[in-house]
Amino acid sequence: MKTTLPVLALLILVFLPWSAMGQMDLLPSPGYYFFPYSFAEDGNYIYTGGLTAVAGDNSSDGLFLSATDGTIMESFPDLNGGVSKVIADGSGGWYVAGMFSKIGGYERDGLAHIRADGSINEDWAPVIDGNIQFLSVHEGMLYVSGSFSVINSYNRLNIARFRISDGTLDKDWAPEVEGSAYSPVQVLAMDNEHVYIGGGFYRVNGSEIYNLARISQENGELDEQWEPGPDNRITDIQIYNDFLFVSGQFSSIGGIQREGIAKLHIESGLVAQEWETEHELFDIRQIIVHGDYLYTGGNREWDYSTSSYIPFSGLNRYSLEDGIRDENWMHGIDMDIFVMSLYGDNLYIGASGGIALKKHNKYSASIKQELTGNYLRDEFQLIYKLNIPEGKIDHGFLPPVIWGNVFSLYVEEDKLAAGGWFILIDPELIYGLSRFDRESGSLDRYWLPEIMHFVSSIIIEGDIIYAGLADYMEDDNDEKSGRITATKIDISTQSADMDWGPDIYGVTATMISDNNSLYLGGEYTGINGEVASSVQKISKADGQIDQDWGHMITGIVISILIDDQFLYIAGDFSVEGYPALSNLARLHLGDGTPDEGWDPGPDHFVNSLLIHEDYLYAGGYFEQIGNSPIRHLARIDLNSAEADTGWDPDPDNDVYSIGLINRDIVAAGSFTRIGQKDQPHFARISTETGQVNEDWTIRLGYLVDDEMFFPDLNINSMQVLESEVIFGGLFFYINDLPRLFLGRIEIKKPEILLQPGDESICEGEDAVFEIDANPGEGELNLQWQNFTDQAWEDIPGATEPHLEIPETSADQSGNMYRCIVSGLNGSIISDIAILNVSQHYEFVEDKEICGGEVLEWHGLELSETGTYQSNYYSINNCDSVYVLNLVVYEVDNTVTQEGLVLTANAVDASYQWVDCNDDYVRISGATSRSF
Repeated sequence: MKTTLPVLALLILVFLPWSAMGQMDLLPSPGYYFFPYSFAEDGNYIYTGGLTAVAGDNSSDGLFLSATDGTIMESFPDLNGGVSKVIADGSGGWYVAGMFSKIGGYERDGLAHIRADGSINEDWAPVIDGNIQFLSVHEGMLYVSGSFSVINSYNRLNIARFRISDGTLDKDWAPEVEGSAYSPVQVLAMDNEHVYIGGGFYRVNGSEIYNLARISQENGELDEQWEPGPDNRITDIQIYNDFLFVSGQFSSIGGIQREGIAKLHIESGLVAQEWETEHELFDIRQIIVHGDYLYTGGNREWDYSTSSYIPFSGLNRYSLEDGIRDENWMHGIDMDIFVMSLYGDNLYIGASGGIALKKHNKYSASIKQELTGNYLRDEFQLIYKLNIPEGKIDHGFLPPVIWGNVFSLYVEEDKLAAGGWFILIDPELIYGLSRFDRESGSLDRYWLPEIMHFVSSIIIEGDIIYAGLADYMEDDNDEKSGRITATKIDISTQSADMDWGPDIYGVTATMISDNNSLYLGGEYTGINGEVASSVQKISKADGQIDQDWGHMITGIVISILIDDQFLYIAGDFSVEGYPALSNLARLHLGDGTPDEGWDPGPDHFVNSLLIHEDYLYAGGYFEQIGNSPIRHLARIDLNSAEADTGWDPDPDNDVYSIGLINRDIVAAGSFTRIGQKDQPHFARISTETGQVNEDWTIRLGYLVDDEMFFPDLNINSMQVLESEVIFGGLFFYINDLPRLFLGRIEIKKPEILLQPGDESICEGEDAVFEIDANPGEGELNLQWQNFTDQAWEDIPGATEPHLEIPETSADQSGNMYRCIVSGLNGSIISDIAILNVSQHYEFVEDKEICGGEVLEWHGLELSETGTYQSNYYSINNCDSVYVLNLVVYEVDNTVTQEGLVLTANAVDASYQWVDCNDDYVRISGATSRSF
């Protein structure tokens, strides 16, 4: 077994073409990664291992340079995306456009104003629903073009202008340009009355017109009589006296054959037929008029007879009179030219390029060639200053070494503003371990542990880092002779424990921690050439090998997992004595012996493992698991070792890494189709159904000639952390944003914006609990629960933001409620809300009075029989009542006289006769009805 995983990954990187989220938020990439392989975190920092070239100090996608010597001037405000155009505002400041959302700490939609002192104009923040690609300042107006449809809530289709005086949008100037999705209006030029627009469009203000048009500066109306009609995209426009020079990808304009460049009469738009170049120039990006010449910058010309580029052909000049190229003007710049800016007799040039390394660094040329193929150059420069009359490069102009592409240059007096998609290289390779601030993504340049190895795996425990190393040299017998396969580093002192480490030669590809031990997987040879097993157990205390543990595993182990009493191993290996246990097996954790009854049997190597519930998920290059034709991604029963044939996303190529977000598998690799869908490199798959989530897409790409391409890319390493996914591989853009070989995506989890609160009500009333939540990503799902019988139970049908408890009763007081808030990336539980139900209180009294009497009760004077109530507020202002049942007795006090006998007319009563003549004194014994 001669091939290790790190070498495999590097070969993938070297031989693929060099030609250039999801619904999740992309975060800035921390500098530039050449080959990130392993990741870990400790709260404040993200640690990475692998081969790394990082951005230098003051790195940004924009730079202010001295126009004289190219040195860096005051810092360009930090931004988190590419810069397509930088232009002076006429007052010492600058306008910047690009694919960024933040600059200098301010949120901006790809367009910002930098003041003369370098600060951001916080009062100027247009809201734009697309991208700005081009800027031009003319007579107090800032003209912008790109791919957008709304600015500041006003409909603006791909072109607009702002007043420089106050930054307000010109609401009365609103031409509409329809065209290709990528910057329909690519360039603008102005004379006294008109705005000339060029790009890839087919309609202006509702009228059919292609690629080149002119509109009124005053009102934005289209000049329908001016229609040169180039048959393809226009890339630049230059006005010179009564003529208009245009470049682009056209082969015909005005009905006349012209290959990529033409001269037009400005008034009529007709082609000046006497001016014609001798070359087919389809790849011109920019033209500039100076003196008697037209200067063109673009891609170098291809010589089909020699199958190579024509030297120095990216920059040329042609006579303004007849279009003949000046063959004697040899500038010495053999590069593809992206942008030019003229100041006096000096032409500043921005180019397309790659990585640059300083001479005399600590790495030999052979090591650099081995690691990077032809992608590194000792001498490289992307910004040049050229003296036009002499045609010579100013060698005293030495800008900083950068990697990437320069899209914009603008010179104003002694300052040169450069924008693009690039990073400022220190430059150094950090060959091993680095750490980056978790929030900003900036490199901690002062944290430099003395370890210069390829770090394949990182484990952080407290203040200690355990690092698995893949650093070796091969001798004539193809033996791996590197001795240090793992190391122990103190985070605070940044130093490795030189007395710690296993005494074994070879390569560590993966590592896992368990209690007091580390388990290492890789490809190992023992001392003096003796073969050693590809899985080793070592002590955390001293790094020594446990000689009593293990079984002979031959080959390379790439991934390790621990679950229950087993150690699961994956890679490209065989197990001595057990031929069926190749590429995927499990060992008894106690003694390292194989579990011979567990044999999934993948037919090729396995890269990555993950355990979720009762299944082991495996990604790799296999075409079959056991007797089941399942390729590249499978789930396997932990008990039976059989592949689940009903769960089969079926990626069409390698799966290098897998992770788990909520209950979904995230797979990354070199595949282009998965789940019978075109979804390259990255996919999110349900563990329940095996279906691919089509709404969760992370697109990798690279840009060539303003066109995005997606094939021949890969993700070779990934780690799902608590709130983000870190991944590395071969790519240049993520979701159309420039990101170099390293991506970081935030996992948006559900968020509760308003917690449900306790409810205190009166019995009989309806109780309402309320929650406001954000799903983070995906669809918002709510489920209210109440606490009954010592457990939380779902309330059937309670899935709305409002939970209503109707007609409450006193026995519901004290009930507890909560809400489960779920999104694509998990669930969270709300605060507990308690229902307090206050009773109605009622006090009942019975009273009797005689007719004619008056009873005073709760402020009332009562003299008639009836039921009376008096309301009042008790606890929680609940209505309560006193009730009076009053009986008023009416007495018949009349008598009937018969002779000397007086008889009371009232019956069924008590009687007492009195002497009316003696002050109504009671007559003793006179208590009968008659007296």
